[in-house]
Amino acid sequence: MNEYPHSEHELLARLFDGSLTEADRRALAERMRGDADLAATVQTVQRLAEIIPPVDTDAVRAAVADVDTRAAWKRVEARLERKAPATSLAAGRPASAPFQATRGPAATIYQFRYMAIAASVVLIAVFVSLLLRPEQVPTWESIRVPRGEIRTVELGDGSRVVLNADSHLEHAVAEDAPTRTVQLRGEARFEVASDGRAFVVETTEARVRVLGTTFSVRARGDVTSVAVQKGRVAVETGTDATELAPDEAVEVVAGGAVRALAQDVARAADDWTRGVLTFQRVALADALADVERTFDVEVALSGSWTGDETVSGSFPGQEVDEVLGSLCSIYACDVRERSAGVVRGFDLVR
Repeated sequence: MNEYPHSEHELLARLFDGSLTEADRRALAERMRGDADLAATVQTVQRLAEIIPPVDTDAVRAAVADVDTRAAWKRVEARLERKAPATSLAAGRPASAPFQATRGPAATIYQFRYMAIAASVVLIAVFVSLLLRPEQVPTWESIRVPRGEIRTVELGDGSRVVLNADSHLEHAVAEDAPTRTVQLRGEARFEVASDGRAFVVETTEARVRVLGTTFSVRARGDVTSVAVQKGRVAVETGTDATELAPDEAVEVVAGGAVRALAQDVARAADDWTRGVLTFQRVALADALADVERTFDVEVALSGSWTGDETVSGSFPGQEVDEVLGSLCSIYACDVRERSAGVVRGFDLVR
């Protein structure tokens, strides 16, 4: 029997209890390359480790000392012989074709490996339910900001968050948790109150870790960008981390690749909090998507456009028709407002 899945399980367990060595981290990073399911599982385990107060590790080890792990794995392997649809617990969606359980020898390393990964998360959840009192399990609060609106909120620890239009923030409510954790889809500027605990912002592609600082995070589609206004942050992708100082920014794409951004991009990252739309070498289609979110409108391109035209410039305190008019002065187009529709709409014609 191949021991590779068991090794993965061991690494995830060490990640959870904080005993991962540098060699372990390198091994885990190597296995995560090109493996989205494993990367998602690692992020899940990291999140559990941060929002759950530390427990008596010796007590946990004593409680499971008599468990026959090898026999348990054999039982799991035997169950893989049965034909049944597989589910990727790490990614929260049905597993793709290569991981479907099949009969006989075909149900080998892939199925067993992902059962091992899923079992790691399940085992952690079981330990949490057994070892923690109900009042220790954190609850989550959700904040949604619609298109056309910017909202400022203060979290329980005193941190201040400015949320841009069409953004969603979830944060754990647990005063005794070792780490303050939030999840972001959209765009936000964070002013983190320092209380000795780390503050972590999670997106689909990255995790941003700080102690006390001011920074901006944008998570749109499959790209996350992070810019620092004050202090320092660490942008984590799997087991790798990139440190940022003031006026520095990076972009993280699907798969965890990190790219440094220019200083002018970093400095303009939070312009939207002051009512200024700023674009730095942005594709026109992406710039118009920001315009739509900011003003809750619809904008369509008509004529000889590709959408890949590059936009650079700032639009301070302007209304939507003024922003579109400024764009058309650059690209020699006409702004035509539609006469009907539930949502206000414009066509840029050239």
